[in-house]
Amino acid sequence: ETTWRWQEENKEALESSNEYVKRNGLPLAKYRLF
Repeated sequence: ETTWRWQEENKEALESSNEYVKRNGLPLAKYRLF
């Protein structure tokens, strides 16, 4: 219930973040060691 509510409240921000990653890749990807 709590997780679902949080996801609903933050749906717009999550979609915006996912769209950014689709267009630009992960912001810190060059620092990943795996």
